[in-house]
Amino acid sequence: MGRRGPAPRPTALKLLGGETRRSRVNYAEPELPAPGVMDPPAGLTGAGRAEWLRLLPVLIDAGVVTDGDLGHFGDYCKAMSDLHRFETKAAKVGIEKAIAKGFANQILKLRTQLVSLRAHLGLTPSSRTGVHAKRKPTSNLAKFLERTSPRKIGNG
Repeated sequence: MGRRGPAPRPTALKLLGGETRRSRVNYAEPELPAPGVMDPPAGLTGAGRAEWLRLLPVLIDAGVVTDGDLGHFGDYCKAMSDLHRFETKAAKVGIEKAIAKGFANQILKLRTQLVSLRAHLGLTPSSRTGVHAKRKPTSNLAKFLERTSPRKIGNG
């Protein structure tokens, strides 16, 4: 069984909000690097490979995907590839035969899996509001402001 309730806030947000209790702040939270390898996995083909090549650079630049997230992103791309393959087969045989052969059921399962993976990766508008990405400072001024920004946000 998974955790109950909302997902915990990242440590950086807790610190920005002024939280100082040791029991509520994980000072040893790991910071994962951006992925070094941009090549798609060897078995990834078709629509999944195209999605990998299209979306991975965007997610890395946005600070959403780290080395630890490549497995989820790979699963997302594999599900995209499988969905495209089953939809193509279903279109060839017709709706009645697609239902009889289980293609329609498999398409539904893959779409459900894709919804979950998209939300995890912040690929839907509603899930993006809950994703806290580490943005790369683009200019010297942005870098300076990031270093000197106040720790506490709110009504002081």
